[in-house]
Amino acid sequence: MKQGTTQPGDPERPKPAPLDWDLMDLRPPRVDGPAVLSLGRNERGRDLVVSDIHGQRETFEHLLAKVGYSASAGDRLLLLGDLIDRGPDSASMLEWLQRDDVTCIRGNHEQMMLDSLEGDRMSEEVWIGTNGGEWSTSLTAAQKDAWRERIRSMPLAVEVEGGARPFRPGSRRDSDRDPLVGNEGVARRGGQVRRSAGAMGARQDQRAQRAGQRRA
Repeated sequence: MKQGTTQPGDPERPKPAPLDWDLMDLRPPRVDGPAVLSLGRNERGRDLVVSDIHGQRETFEHLLAKVGYSASAGDRLLLLGDLIDRGPDSASMLEWLQRDDVTCIRGNHEQMMLDSLEGDRMSEEVWIGTNGGEWSTSLTAAQKDAWRERIRSMPLAVEVEGGARPFRPGSRRDSDRDPLVGNEGVARRGGQVRRSAGAMGARQDQRAQRAGQRRA
């Protein structure tokens, strides 16, 4: 049977559960686009999964070069949020977010930045005061607008159609090689990978901060 095909009688792949914000007692973040982004199987190259770059662009790019990442060869990059804060190159990470071969979900640090840019003073104090967002104070108005627009379009979760075999790090296969799903992702036979964003954590962090201030 050809890899990736299904036969009559095969069980249907289960659909992921929706993000139930009411159940979690959280206000859903604004998303200009799908909250859960679905990506088909990568038929040409690898899917590399990275999270929590936190402004360490030089290290990030060094590691991509080490594994031979190549968008022209069909590789895709899946970033699981928290590209910014704490490291020295947070501002320039916007360049990676504008690439066609990159998919990024919204982490709690991107959510804090968006809330801050949209006038939430509590989020601004928490983000800049204790979570590494001080780099944003040197951004121009145009740069802040570009960040705001890009973060709004970030999905909160991503699902990726997998293949029949997990990809082995450090090797390159022929055109039917399967995706590499590493770090915080999980590869399943013929299944999907789903990673929820840290935006939910940001909402919970803010609620904890407010609760602590009310008790103080």
